[in-house]
Amino acid sequence: MLSGLSIMTKDRSRITPISVRLEPGWKKTLERIAKEDRRSASAWAEKVLIDHMKAQGFSPDETSEE
Repeated sequence: MLSGLSIMTKDRSRITPISVRLEPGWKKTLERIAKEDRRSASAWAEKVLIDHMKAQGFSPDETSEE
């Protein structure tokens, strides 16, 4: 699943971190796929999650300030 690099957001300083727990096998798979895509595991997970939400018709909720 190699794809071109894209900018997810204009201001990366506004990114809010989240934590995800994975079984060890899934983590290794995530790391392998991310490496094949020349991304960090975190950047790959962010891209896939955002792509999935967009495909489902969701958009960022810009009204919430955390």
